Amino acid sequence: MRVAADEELPLGLHELPFAGLLAVLFVIAFTRGGATYAVGRAAVAGGRRAQRLRARLDGPTMRRAESFAARWGVFAVPFSFLTVGVQTAINLSAGATRVPLRRYVPALALGAVFWAVLYATVGLAAVAAALSLAATSPWAAAAAGMAVVVAVVLLRRRGRRSPSTSTSTSTSTSRAELPTTSDAHQGRATSATSTPPPESVVASPAPADVAEAEDLALARLLASAPTGTSFAYGDEPDQVAERFGTDDAPTVVVVHGGYFRPRTDRRHARPFAAGLAERGLDVVLAEYRRRPGDPDAAVDDLRALDLYLRSTGTPPVAYVGHSAGGTLALLRALADDLPPVGAVALAPLSDLTLDVDRSGGVGPVVEWIGATPAARPEAYARLDPARRMAAGARPGGRLVVVHGDIDGVVPVGDSSDLRWPSGTDVRVLPGAHHFDVVDPTSPHVAAVYDAVESCARS
Repeated sequence: MRVAADEELPLGLHELPFAGLLAVLFVIAFTRGGATYAVGRAAVAGGRRAQRLRARLDGPTMRRAESFAARWGVFAVPFSFLTVGVQTAINLSAGATRVPLRRYVPALALGAVFWAVLYATVGLAAVAAALSLAATSPWAAAAAGMAVVVAVVLLRRRGRRSPSTSTSTSTSTSRAELPTTSDAHQGRATSATSTPPPESVVASPAPADVAEAEDLALARLLASAPTGTSFAYGDEPDQVAERFGTDDAPTVVVVHGGYFRPRTDRRHARPFAAGLAERGLDVVLAEYRRRPGDPDAAVDDLRALDLYLRSTGTPPVAYVGHSAGGTLALLRALADDLPPVGAVALAPLSDLTLDVDRSGGVGPVVEWIGATPAARPEAYARLDPARRMAAGARPGGRLVVVHGDIDGVVPVGDSSDLRWPSGTDVRVLPGAHHFDVVDPTSPHVAAVYDAVESCARS
């Protein structure tokens, strides 16, 4: 079988047998996808100095790709070859999160088969039809192209105008449908105290595109990042912190998020730390090592910072952690071999096992710990706050959890449905997304500052 040669197709592809055409297209797709994966992996390992690539890794397209990958796991790779606009981002994300080659290569091969079959049939037929139309009637071809562009624009606008009706109830329901690993650390927070947001906070409507709103908020935080007074608490490059405010006030340690990725540092948390210092607190914004496969480095760094602050006469009274930083703040609150402290967990990644389940056994948590819960159960027993609490660990001080009900990064159910220790204050903010809880320009952040201040001064 040969491809129809009624019209001249690019690169003489019409001259190839169908099997040969499939082979050529497979090689093209496999090579391109593999090269993109390698670029993403190299960027995290040492190529982060390339600013254009770093900006792309932190951009909206990558966020959408990572969200897609979080939903479908490694199957996102072959599925991406059937989509438009995220194929490159998915493969780049797979490299950046260091998906193991033993999983990535088969997924890439399957995706390359999909792409080759699709392009060898529907794709080349469309090219041939377009070339035929252009040869016979250039104006008709131009009109057809314009019609396609207009249709795409209208569909995108319609999608962005579609209102979201997400509520904390509906989010909790969808979360309950997700796979869980143990009923011992799942279920509704019947033992926690739920506190409604203050009346002064006006809940904004859920945006049509939460991911876009979160991207804009993150860009705003990075663009308006004030700097504090830096100091080192260890010898490693990432064992540094910044102080906002004065050290004659109660000391609060802020731990930034970023899914434990090496490329995401404390910069986006600076505006939040500066705003908290304006409340009259001594705020220490911590940096820490984010090493794939070495999760204890981050935990050890916060312990080292804790000991350093105590040795300098400014013992921390509370830890505030956002997202993955919330994981670390919770672990510090549960530590029984250090002096008790209060903790405020903001949109925390509180159930690592659940996050791995959602991601299909791959993703940032697996990369950070270096294995799945089945492969390293002892690591998850130490580092997963949900497992620690299910095993009986209790915070030494007051524990407050704050989560927006339209969070597009960490589902609100991770907080509202978790079985917290008795006395935990769980607060769900209506209309707040992932970065609203750390954005000083957000109408929701006043409630967060109030929670931190009450925890630090109690």
